[in-house]
Amino acid sequence: MKKKNIAVIGCGDWGKNIARTLNEIDHLAAISDHHHSRYAADFSNQYNIPLLDFKEVLKDDTIEGIVIATPAETHYKIAFEALKNGKHVLVEKPLVKTLEEAESLKNFAIEQKKTLMVGHLLMYHPAFQELSRICHSGGIGGIKHIASSRKNFGKIYHKDSALWDLGPHDLSMVLKIAQSPIKEVFAVSRNLVFKNLNDIVTLHLTFKNDITAEINLSRLNPFKEQKISAIGEFGAVVFDDTKEWANKVITHKGTVEELDQEHVKTVPDFKGEASILKSEQPLKLELEHFVHCVATDSNPETPADEAIQIMEILMAADESIAKKKPITL
Repeated sequence: MKKKNIAVIGCGDWGKNIARTLNEIDHLAAISDHHHSRYAADFSNQYNIPLLDFKEVLKDDTIEGIVIATPAETHYKIAFEALKNGKHVLVEKPLVKTLEEAESLKNFAIEQKKTLMVGHLLMYHPAFQELSRICHSGGIGGIKHIASSRKNFGKIYHKDSALWDLGPHDLSMVLKIAQSPIKEVFAVSRNLVFKNLNDIVTLHLTFKNDITAEINLSRLNPFKEQKISAIGEFGAVVFDDTKEWANKVITHKGTVEELDQEHVKTVPDFKGEASILKSEQPLKLELEHFVHCVATDSNPETPADEAIQIMEILMAADESIAKKKPITL
């Protein structure tokens, strides 16, 4: 029988999905929600698990891990107290608000010998894992450029810019594909809803291995876009999460024909080849991975180091927007 050993801290818009999924895999031990969201009490009754104060969670020795899905400004204090009390911790993105807090948590987790994992969900998406496999297997030759787009029209949080709200998802994927330190960051943005928070951002990255990337983010787009493309020496692979599973990952093998000494033409493969994927819920895979890390004391696929690297890029992008010039890292 599986062990119910994970508590969820925060049961709001995303926390409710975490609680539901942990219950499905039979690991939900308790819910703690300071704001008493309408989901918390319902889930407590529906799943027959306790609704606890955070201090009660910390004192419960049967709870080995916690998942933090609270506002970002509360992450550091909650995660630190959990680690201090011997709990393994999964924190939804962003890990914390400052690099100092991130480094502090990372070092404290090492000192406590506990897992500190960050919720970069798309790292666990079967379609992205397939795209990454194709890129790193040489299936389209050496990677030259990465383009991603994350756009929608929906809820806007008054404390988070589009860059910090949406950017970590795409940055985690771009970093996985590029596998190189960043050399330069340049970003432009528009603030349309709140004066001090950007709603539309374009982010240009240059890596030390000469791969380039462009990330487009918007919370004011009339239609949903969730797409990333990797362009290689002799083809491209596209992961479009708005497509059905049969068409989420398409590889296009283009060719270049020489016409004369000064002219060439590209011959694209418009149809492409679709990858065969197993339809699996990324959140379930992410939480199963956390459960595995808790059980085995193993290192997570999305550790604090990854979150720190992403935070450094986001901070450089904020600086670039403010100064209206590229920032060298």
